[in-house]
Amino acid sequence: MLDRPSSPTAHRRKSGAPLRLSCLVCVALAGLQPPAAGAAAGTLEACRTARGAAAVEAATVCAAAADALHARGDSDGAFEALMHAAEAATHAADVDAAETALTQAQQLLPAVNDPLAAHRLHRRRGLLAYHRGAPVAALGEFLEALSAAAAGEGTAALAISHNDLGVVYQKLGDYAEALDQLQRSLDLKGERDEAELAVTVANIGGLYRRLGDTGQAERFLRRALAAQQDAGQAVPAARTREELGLLHDAQGDAARAATELDAAWQAFATANLARDQMRVALHRADIEARRGDVASARTWLERARGAAAAIGRDPVLQADLLDLALAADADTRNRAAATLARNVERAGSDDPALAVDAYARLAEHHERNGDSAAALRALRHYVAHAEPLAAARHDERLDALRVRFDVAALEADRERLELAQARQAGEIERVRAQRFAIAAGATLLLAVLAALFQRRVYRQRLAADAERLRLEQRIAHARDAADALRTDLRSLAWLLDRGQTAALVFDAAGCVRGITPAAARRLGVRVADASGRSLAALVGPAMAAWAQARIEQASLDGTMDATPPPDGDSTVRCERIAREEELGVLSWEETPVAAPVPVTEAEPASEPDLRAALVRLMQTSLALWERITLKTRIELAERSGVWRVTIDEGRLRVRALDRYLALGTLPERPRWREVLRTAYFVLAELPLDTAQRDDIEAQIALVQRAAARRGAP
Repeated sequence: MLDRPSSPTAHRRKSGAPLRLSCLVCVALAGLQPPAAGAAAGTLEACRTARGAAAVEAATVCAAAADALHARGDSDGAFEALMHAAEAATHAADVDAAETALTQAQQLLPAVNDPLAAHRLHRRRGLLAYHRGAPVAALGEFLEALSAAAAGEGTAALAISHNDLGVVYQKLGDYAEALDQLQRSLDLKGERDEAELAVTVANIGGLYRRLGDTGQAERFLRRALAAQQDAGQAVPAARTREELGLLHDAQGDAARAATELDAAWQAFATANLARDQMRVALHRADIEARRGDVASARTWLERARGAAAAIGRDPVLQADLLDLALAADADTRNRAAATLARNVERAGSDDPALAVDAYARLAEHHERNGDSAAALRALRHYVAHAEPLAAARHDERLDALRVRFDVAALEADRERLELAQARQAGEIERVRAQRFAIAAGATLLLAVLAALFQRRVYRQRLAADAERLRLEQRIAHARDAADALRTDLRSLAWLLDRGQTAALVFDAAGCVRGITPAAARRLGVRVADASGRSLAALVGPAMAAWAQARIEQASLDGTMDATPPPDGDSTVRCERIAREEELGVLSWEETPVAAPVPVTEAEPASEPDLRAALVRLMQTSLALWERITLKTRIELAERSGVWRVTIDEGRLRVRALDRYLALGTLPERPRWREVLRTAYFVLAELPLDTAQRDDIEAQIALVQRAAARRGAP
């Protein structure tokens, strides 16, 4: 919001006294303050609470809080407390205390985390300079604050800075620039709530009042007042009412002006804002003086002096000037003139403009009284103060022009930089678009390649599924073929059972393949339970080893070992059956036997091509087994159940399998079905690749063709 003239008659003078910057913007400042650290929350909260008390007390409390927070290492909290202390000292007109607080804050600035701390510091310096009547210095600080806000990317801080610049440009008389800055502030606040826009709206209204556009001024001020009242902002609303009072006074409506100023006075008194009370009281006294109500005018003057005393301001030259104007008789005028002369000597240097007015009034008074000497002295004092004042105002205008020139140069540089940045941004956008097009093309290409790859993977998956199905079928075929090569023992079991023979049939793996009821009764087991069990489990390990050794010996050289059974039972007999596979028959002779079981050789003498094919197939099967499983031929014989494993001199041996690995050791009548069963076992149980599987299947087919040419069953 715009500040008020320092004199109640300033709105009727072309050369107004210094304006005071409104504190309404401090409401927005509160939103920029960082939270205090938890350990120092109580101290900082005491400072915040003290801001509602008298300014002098608030400055003292906040300065002490800053010292305590700094001692605790809380730089952010100390910085905030110093900002509050500087604000309170400014309101209390304690320039030295405000400068001290700002200097300490400057020292803390590198340790503060708030990105907008520099903006707050420069803005507070600008406010202090403005209150001291140095608008040019304030302009420089506000421009620094604007740059800091832009660097900190704080939109709210930018809006506040533009609002401050609008107030300063208004003070310097550049109303067009002031209106532009205020409009920028309003635009930055955008679609915010009306309460947040009220400060800037009120400042624009005050600017229109100074431009003489009373209609626009009242429209903006009423809008700001309504928003502030709705939001419960008592102090900002009071300042807006003060502005409305000055507007009505300029319009000649003293009654409405008094109503608005009275409401503003009451709000300032409630908030204990003595400086604002003094300013409003002087305005009210001026209005009452012009209305001819001397008693009311003097009442308001007393109130103004009381408020000034609260902030340590004595004397009040504006009040002394009004006392002289209100004097009705010569004695009263003389006393008022003497008081004014005495006070202007004491405080004239604090406000040169008021001192010039005071000496002019004193010269007029002495001239009316006919005291030429006193009038001449007053005129000399007037000239002595007016010339420096004129020079100061001239320098101020030059400084303002210089600052504006510097700002214009900076703006030109900024525009050049923005143009270069725009060109660079355009080039970047062009390169980005080009890269996007390339990326889009590459993405499309990748999508096509991915689709083709997925199609290929899908087809490979289908082919793999088909291959797996074929492999499963081939494995199943291999297992079926191996099972088909096993001897059908149903006819043999029927033959043994018919002769009431107590006998059982076992294979090379020591597994019982068949048993007669008589043998089952002898061994104390059921026929169904005995089939598939190990020979050692039924007759004992010693008997099983003896039977396997006899069959192994018979399979190697065709002779039967004459070693008696381990338990000396002469009724036990062990015979070899050479059919599709190597089998043994263990029988007991306590039951009559109709006739011996015929033992026939299933295999005639083999041809050379069959013998070579058998050896090659056996070598291939064993090599694949050892390479893939990393296991030995002993484990192949045990797992497949085709070959008999014996113990010779404490070592496991597979002598029958070993004979099929070379042509020189191959039996005269080789059991080619056992070789095929071994190959089929390798096909079914090992994870072979396609080449290995095709190779062994080709060798199996070769053996089968050779066996078929020979006419083997």
